[in-house]
Amino acid sequence: MGMIELATVVQAVSSVLAFIAALIAVLVTYKAPAQAANLQREHDAELERRRERYQILKTLMEYRGVDISAPEPVAALNMIVIVFQDERNVLDAWHEFLCYTNGADNHTNRSNAYMGIIVAMAKSLGYSDQLTVAAIDRGYYPRTT
Repeated sequence: MGMIELATVVQAVSSVLAFIAALIAVLVTYKAPAQAANLQREHDAELERRRERYQILKTLMEYRGVDISAPEPVAALNMIVIVFQDERNVLDAWHEFLCYTNGADNHTNRSNAYMGIIVAMAKSLGYSDQLTVAAIDRGYYPRTT
């Protein structure tokens, strides 16, 4: 093979590589908006999931030590199975709470299990690992006259 033939081969390979690079650029340019939209949808879904989880936690915190049989905490408790479906610790705390929901003599156990759900949810949302049932159990409850 002579120098002219080698130069021709190198030029042909270079042209093929440039063509492939151009095709990749076109493909990336074509797919980028769709991928950006998918990423945005995933981000929005994650934000909504976190908002739902926070709302349940907030509702349970608001009703701790008051009336957990009110419609709001009952609705929040019933959403745990769906909204926290991938959080084993929260689901375990929820199931423990369910063990104490029937029977009038289980008030203390039920209350502690309710606080346990709050602790598990708070930890799953990134709040301090130092959060305990004792810390959550304290709250402001005004006296009614």
